Amino acid sequence: MKIVIFDIDNLNNPYWGSGQAIATKEIGKRLIKKNHEVIVYCSKYPNYKNYKKDGITYKHIGVGTSHVRVNNIVYLLFLPFFAFFVKADIILEHFTAPVSTCLTPLFTKIPVVGISSFFSSIKMEKKYGIKFTSFERFGAQFYKYFIPLNKQHDAKMKKLNAKIISKIIPNGVNDNYFKIKTREENYILFIGRIDVFHKGLDLLLLAYKKAERHINDDLYIIGSGPTEDVKKLKFLVDKYKLNKRVKLLTKQLGSKKDAYFKNAKFTIFPSRFEGQSLSVLESMALAKSFICFNIPEVNPA
Repeated sequence: MKIVIFDIDNLNNPYWGSGQAIATKEIGKRLIKKNHEVIVYCSKYPNYKNYKKDGITYKHIGVGTSHVRVNNIVYLLFLPFFAFFVKADIILEHFTAPVSTCLTPLFTKIPVVGISSFFSSIKMEKKYGIKFTSFERFGAQFYKYFIPLNKQHDAKMKKLNAKIISKIIPNGVNDNYFKIKTREENYILFIGRIDVFHKGLDLLLLAYKKAERHINDDLYIIGSGPTEDVKKLKFLVDKYKLNKRVKLLTKQLGSKKDAYFKNAKFTIFPSRFEGQSLSVLESMALAKSFICFNIPEVNPA
């Protein structure tokens, strides 16, 4: 079969390259092994190039400015119309902030399977003051097939669309994480996309500042994100006078990422909302203690 995946992110995107892109890559690799053709359509970014890796073809939609939110808005606007011209046997669509659903089934006769990578428009509504939940509710009506990452997303979609055919398929981690030998060094680790609001990094820095006198461990924040979020993060570090305690590192991949992970004293994920964080799953696979807010998409209980 020819399988098309709509994923706004990919691992070459300098502003994102997040867990969703990793999940798409791993899904694509497994489909390739079963002799399917896989094409991923993602958002443009500066100096983007269409490419092929791990047997997966990556193509780009929209505009490639230095403003990631502009790129993503144009991608979301183009996507449903672009679906009209796609030729495939099946389309997998990652739901995307801030609207979740992109109305893709309205623009194609190809079966579309929605994936609940982002399914929290109410959070974006509170952030921007725009009625994204109304669009989410409207768009959900047009999907026949759905892959929720967790039981909360499954229940939500069934409430919005009683006719939906769904199957919960959570994210996973590489088996190697269960074999890595760990130790505890004197730092606390956040690893993920630099999105100050979504990932709760403002809350993390405020909490760390309040507890600074009682904590002997430094805080490492690892990841990449939109320029404005990176600037805001640095501003908050300066504001709280934490330059000597907080270490900001760019996105780490492969063995470099694993080295920071395995040696952390514990990990912390202060997200206000999530789909299903791969970093949380990786931390659990390493048997690392982690701190998070009591949101159902992250709390393993």
